[in-house]
Amino acid sequence: MLGHNAGCDPHKFYDSIRYHPDYPINFSKRKNGTKRVSIKNNSILAELNKMGRDWKKVYQDGYIGHRQVSLHYFQDKSGVIYDFKIKWDHWSNGY
Repeated sequence: MLGHNAGCDPHKFYDSIRYHPDYPINFSKRKNGTKRVSIKNNSILAELNKMGRDWKKVYQDGYIGHRQVSLHYFQDKSGVIYDFKIKWDHWSNGY
């Protein structure tokens, strides 16, 4: 986790979401289910900006099998991702 002057763990950065070892190969996106928002936590943003620019928090809703999931991660303008998580059995984009 970022913050508290801990810095970013370089082992949590991946060139693409598909390269993350926990990315579910059977994930299917929900139509209009991706939301990119500005990062409000300035300490996290400052740490991420040391590794790239134009970072956004991404919420990507979809399915793994028949289960609703939401993928959460930070992504910069080049597609690099950080801090990937899967939230099971709900969507994060208001549906």
